[in-house]
Amino acid sequence: MANITPDDAGALIAVQSTRLLQALDPAIHAALAAEVEFMRLEAGDRLFKEGSGAGALYLLAEGLLHASEPDLTDGPKRMRVIAPGEAVDGLQELGGANTWIVAAQEPSLVAVIPDEAVDRLSASHPAFHQVLARMHRRQSLTSLRRIFGPVDEPLLNDLERLGDWVHVKRGEVVFEPAARADSVLFIIRGRVAALHVAANGEERLESYRNRGETVGESGFLTGRPRAYRARATRDSIIVRYTSAAFEELIASHPRVMRYLARAVSLRASAPLRTARNSTISSIAMVPASPRSPMQAVAEQVAAALDANASVLRLDSARVDALAGVTGLAQAAVGSSLEARLLELLERWEDEHRFVVYVADQEPSEWSRRCVRHADRLVLVADPRELHTPARVEHDVVSSAVRQGESRAVLVLAHPDGSKPPANTRYWLDARPYVSEHHHVRMTEPRDFARLARILSGRAIGLVLGGGGARGFAHIGLIRALDEAGIPVDMVGGTSMGAFIGGQYAMGRSLAEITKASRRVFLEIRPHRGFTVPLLALVGQDRVDQAGRAAYGDVDIEDLWHNYFCVSANLTTADIVVHRRGPLRHGATASANLPGVSVPVLHDKQLLVDGGVLNNLPTDVMRTSGAGVVIASIVSAQVGSLFTCDRVPGTWEMLRGHLTGRRTAAFPTLIEVMMRSTVLYSASRERASAQDADLAIRPSVAGFGLLAFERIDEIVAAGYEAGMQVLPGWKAQAGSALA
Repeated sequence: MANITPDDAGALIAVQSTRLLQALDPAIHAALAAEVEFMRLEAGDRLFKEGSGAGALYLLAEGLLHASEPDLTDGPKRMRVIAPGEAVDGLQELGGANTWIVAAQEPSLVAVIPDEAVDRLSASHPAFHQVLARMHRRQSLTSLRRIFGPVDEPLLNDLERLGDWVHVKRGEVVFEPAARADSVLFIIRGRVAALHVAANGEERLESYRNRGETVGESGFLTGRPRAYRARATRDSIIVRYTSAAFEELIASHPRVMRYLARAVSLRASAPLRTARNSTISSIAMVPASPRSPMQAVAEQVAAALDANASVLRLDSARVDALAGVTGLAQAAVGSSLEARLLELLERWEDEHRFVVYVADQEPSEWSRRCVRHADRLVLVADPRELHTPARVEHDVVSSAVRQGESRAVLVLAHPDGSKPPANTRYWLDARPYVSEHHHVRMTEPRDFARLARILSGRAIGLVLGGGGARGFAHIGLIRALDEAGIPVDMVGGTSMGAFIGGQYAMGRSLAEITKASRRVFLEIRPHRGFTVPLLALVGQDRVDQAGRAAYGDVDIEDLWHNYFCVSANLTTADIVVHRRGPLRHGATASANLPGVSVPVLHDKQLLVDGGVLNNLPTDVMRTSGAGVVIASIVSAQVGSLFTCDRVPGTWEMLRGHLTGRRTAAFPTLIEVMMRSTVLYSASRERASAQDADLAIRPSVAGFGLLAFERIDEIVAAGYEAGMQVLPGWKAQAGSALA
């Protein structure tokens, strides 16, 4: 790569030969040519570094360039062919992403116009400004490479000519179920939710469609009516092709149909995780209390995100300062200033991996725009204040959420960790539009790193399965995760997994969890409190005592870590996911063996061990928003305890129970009931393990389901299994865990 002193005639020829610029006035040609610097590339040289457009307008005079998208599995994917006479705006880059690689395929000559000159000439020449806007639209179409394949100039011309550009506001419905599928839509910017609508009008999220993806393609291809409701979850730009326009496109470019069919097939066969964990690029912070530490939280979240990506934090004052226009951030919808503001916001979103929008403390045009532009809507409050919604939240957020599919996230920012969270239920009860909440300590960087991962869709969720005493292996695995430097952002589990996970979510150390486990299972021994077997084998007193010793009176919503546990509803034969209410209630229900313990009463329904229906709830963790799921499996595939030569007699079993020495290898009544509890969900557990990004199965088959006295050995088995797998997996996963 070499820079060349420009020749006046050569510079003018390069400008005049660029097809998008040819219709401009000769005076503009001359002004552009005066700014040109030439760059010569050899085959393999990059036009600009990955992730940086180097702030310039590039005009290809000679040679050939390919724009490629990095792919960790199959190598770079070619997305656009750039021939002589074409232009690339490095500021906007290609298709709005910030990771494209543009490299010469043969010796090439590029005319470069620096961004300062581009901005100056755009401001003074409206015709040039319009050309740049058109160039941006064309480059945005390049983001459809995953659907159309590599985009060359003829295809780009037809995509531009045949498409209708539609601007959709947050909350606006794009189409309804049963509507005629007379067009196919492609998302250029923004996000659209595909919602299944039940007969009673209730909506269920099927998937998100993001930039570069299609909406309504199935009905369009099959000729059937729309199958779902499509609603924008943020202000979006969509390009629409009617049936006639798309048929013309296919006639001119037959390969388009092949790529579209492939994209549809991949979506249909993709696991749920692909649909649920979509790319997040914009986060809006809104005050939820009068003295909300919103600015400080936004600053720390932006810093945590910036560890791995470029982040821009925008409040109204900074927008005005960056633009050099006082009052621009408060531009009203439909005003002359709004077009300039939207153009800048789009440009800034293209230049950065994340944009953190910070609303004003009071209702304003900027606050409303922050909400409309957000992929993730975050309400920030000081938990020491009154829990009722602040004015800006009431006026701006609640109405926006009611109109749209997207839900809000509540962040309660504690001054420090000297006091555990309390009374979170009041904050949530006052906000039915909040779908999740998180606690952070303003003095704890790890909390903000965790929040940043959660908000950006990169949270690491740990799922702990049930398995009796074998569940102590979870403690060792958590220690291995900590030593390997793999953070846990969310934790959930079933039965013994709920027991260990609940204490971890409380913020207890592993030593404290081990101590509590000894207290519960070696001293209180709830599984040994036998009673007259009218309702169950063991009485309720010891079970209640064990629950108080393990969890105290803390509520699930007051835990430092996001937590859930699973129980089975005997009344409805459904899974119950516990996310709120007393931790003692939910975790006890999750570990309540049917027939052994009395079922837990909940809203006049009876709850028992979650292992009956879902012993390894990785699916629940996925729908909770985890981008990476790690599963710890402690139910032995083949239990040696259940391989026997003969059935001992009753007196023989009684002598063995009294003396502590078994004369025949045969499980006890409780062990049989524990094993049979999870038989139904055994096949589901295998599917759940496959859904996890990493499934670890400690070597615990040699431990009995009631071998609580072997806690140290079982913990060690979990630690050993983790240390054998985690360091290598972390190295392979790389940036996915960053």
